Amino acid sequence: MLRKQFAAMIAALALSTAAVATEPTVKVFELLNKARVANGYMDKKLHDDFWDEVKMSVAPDPSGAKLREVRDGLKNVVAESSGFPLEGWKSAKLSYQRKKVTRTAELTKQIAAYKAKGKTADAAIASTERLLKAAATGQPLTHNGQTMYVSEDLIDQTLNGMEASMSRLQVLTNPVWTDTLLEQKIPQIGINVLAHEKFAVSKMKDTNSNSFMASRNANELQEQIVKINFANKPGTDLNQAAKNALKGAIASMGANDQPQPGGWRGMKGYTVVTGVELDGEKTGVAINSLARPDTNSVLLVMTLVKGSPADSGVALDALMARIKLN
Repeated sequence: MLRKQFAAMIAALALSTAAVATEPTVKVFELLNKARVANGYMDKKLHDDFWDEVKMSVAPDPSGAKLREVRDGLKNVVAESSGFPLEGWKSAKLSYQRKKVTRTAELTKQIAAYKAKGKTADAAIASTERLLKAAATGQPLTHNGQTMYVSEDLIDQTLNGMEASMSRLQVLTNPVWTDTLLEQKIPQIGINVLAHEKFAVSKMKDTNSNSFMASRNANELQEQIVKINFANKPGTDLNQAAKNALKGAIASMGANDQPQPGGWRGMKGYTVVTGVELDGEKTGVAINSLARPDTNSVLLVMTLVKGSPADSGVALDALMARIKLN
């Protein structure tokens, strides 16, 4: 939770310095924030609601000039929020690796540009400098009463989360919705996956150091792809490991359905399609757990849908069709 809050805090710094000449309504920024936050989502309904609200906020606008002004301003918001904070975290990674404060050439250029923005930008620059120092020295970083070490794991997870957030914002602030899917390579899991925006990738702490999860939210749908790595445990019975992983995933949601034999593209495994109650809402859950001998790992693919088990099963089939092993 702390990591998500910190990533969102840094991403918000650029948003606070970006200006939109024709001021949209508060609702516009509420919808924008649904895509921006670390656990945000993106789907066609959010896109349509966002642009309907933007158009209402500038009406009457017979010439379309106000709409163009807001559209261009929103592009600036995305450009700034994907620039300065992202370069700050890239610089943090360099600082961590080199054990001295190191800035990317792009960050140096952006700091110079930001200095003309006044006190708000000064605060963003100072915050970034504290981040770089903490990454370089290994000293804890404190911000708004929260203290943490800037580890390489934190840096990588934050960068992945920010890139996913920016991907959602780019889709949202384009007035034309497209059904074209982007291909994302996720080498940590050994897959390529198609989606409207990027999956956020994070290292899992409750298994071992080389297990990763990629996740994406689309309002009433959540997609997760997990690699549980057994490379350091040769001889592991991957079929049994796949079954155990599925049992654990189902049990964590309060269900006790028995895994059924399944498979995918020549891999053996197990599957479950069931219904649970999460946060007081009926939720369909569908999971494929697959033994992957070529990487000595288990691939767990899951969809959660606010609705019936059948809905989650359809969503899982759709997700599996968008995954390519590499």
